[in-house]
Amino acid sequence: MNVDATKIKVGDKVRLRNGDVLTVTVVNLLDHPTYPVEVCWVGSGYAYTRDGVYWEGDEDDRDIVEITPAETSIDATKIKVGDKIRFRNGDVLTVCDISFNANSVYPVVIHWDEGKQYDGCGWTGYGRFCTHAETDLDIVEIIPAETSEETTQDEMTLRDQFAMAALSALLQGASTKAAEESVAKDAYFFADKMMQARK
Repeated sequence: MNVDATKIKVGDKVRLRNGDVLTVTVVNLLDHPTYPVEVCWVGSGYAYTRDGVYWEGDEDDRDIVEITPAETSIDATKIKVGDKIRFRNGDVLTVCDISFNANSVYPVVIHWDEGKQYDGCGWTGYGRFCTHAETDLDIVEIIPAETSEETTQDEMTLRDQFAMAALSALLQGASTKAAEESVAKDAYFFADKMMQARK
């Protein structure tokens, strides 16, 4: 196979040996010598070798045989409070709260302007709004929050300390290596919430 599964990004399409073409919603790099990457799409996901092999040594219908890069490089799972998001219709909103539900088809729920959101629906990891078809509410750009000149190294260190505290608490409930990887991403989400509460 001529694929490198460790280079797959959210929003890429993968073709499996059985012919299915699936849009990637989550990618987790794993600390495993044989299966270093977990690739997920709506309804499923598996750990793979670097070459996209599902089960080393055997050909399997779940092997990744082709990767088609996403048309856009949007990774909605990276959005943070304070970032601005531009929709396909041109609207630009500032994110005031964000939550993630890895078990959902639309794992990214964004709130703005005192908690407003669209009908409780969310976005895919690659920025599609509540559908796999193109809509005016697809995220086409993430504009990172500007770092204030008043932000000090001490405040950044405090955020890191909050993240470490959250990570320690989250890891206590993690029972697998994959669970540990996913809670590590959540730690800074909780750290940002603590920094907000501090203001």
